Amino acid sequence: MTKRRNDPIRMRERIAEDAFAAFTQRGYASTGMQDIRQIAGVSGGALAHHFPAKRDLLLEVIRTQLGRAVYRTCIEPFLTAPDALDGVRAMFGVVRSELRDAEVITGCPLNNLALELSTLDVEAREELDRLFQKWREAIAERIGKDVELGLAQSLDPGRMATLIVASFSGAMSMAKASQSVEPLESCGTQIDNLMSPHYPRLSEY
Repeated sequence: MTKRRNDPIRMRERIAEDAFAAFTQRGYASTGMQDIRQIAGVSGGALAHHFPAKRDLLLEVIRTQLGRAVYRTCIEPFLTAPDALDGVRAMFGVVRSELRDAEVITGCPLNNLALELSTLDVEAREELDRLFQKWREAIAERIGKDVELGLAQSLDPGRMATLIVASFSGAMSMAKASQSVEPLESCGTQIDNLMSPHYPRLSEY
């Protein structure tokens, strides 16, 4: 049997990957399907086959590429760290290091799309809100587990999780505007200072 040269699944994935970078860095409105075709290096027919409309591509990007990025950067640190306090340190620390090495600070992909699209497209807004909810729930669940195990004391998991997400998101927007990691450093330090007294074991940030 002759091996098939074209891999439709991989092509769809590649288009979504390139669209993710374009939508979250350039902006959804500023990126046309012709731009995506050129960036991905695919024909107009191939692009239309996988994504008949730009909105179809947007929803795919949110559900796959953006979802994975949020999990990797914002949720996984809380699943792998010894406790939620270390999860906060890992999340802020890794992103802070990445931004220091970046030529241009483009902000938080989830925040970028939420700010641009939430009042323009109901389905996109709901998908973006779902990612924010997953993020908050993951942090709240970890803080709740810490409290149950006696690792943390007197913390409201839900409210603390909302504060962490809002602080990180806002700091990333400020970092994008200022092209500086200082907002992220300041917010990370203050969240750490706020949480540390609730954890019996303390370590340097």
